[in-house]
Amino acid sequence: MHFSWPWKGIADSFRNLERTPNEAEIVGTQELIFTGLGFAGAILSWTQLRPIYATWITGNWVLLVCVSFIESMPRYALTMFPIFFLFALLSENRVWKMVITMWSLLFFALFSSLFVRGWWIS
Repeated sequence: MHFSWPWKGIADSFRNLERTPNEAEIVGTQELIFTGLGFAGAILSWTQLRPIYATWITGNWVLLVCVSFIESMPRYALTMFPIFFLFALLSENRVWKMVITMWSLLFFALFSSLFVRGWWIS
């Protein structure tokens, strides 16, 4: 892995969608979802949060996607902690609160089942 333009790593994540279904979900789909979540968080944070939080999210996102292969984006997205502030602002709307809750529960169930099956070690 080395530094490169962001679109190279993102394009590689799209190519990973052609793997076997369980690998494509983790290495392709989840990487793309959390890359998009980080990008949306970076954009929204400039209008909704303090500039220091927006700088933090933007800097982290740029650092994480400027590699030749995007890896562990769901884990590294946790370092973009102001995203949780944005979730709190969104959850003031009842519909968004339900969307965030269902999304969290579904992914919790997915990753728990993968862990129990032992697929996290392959």
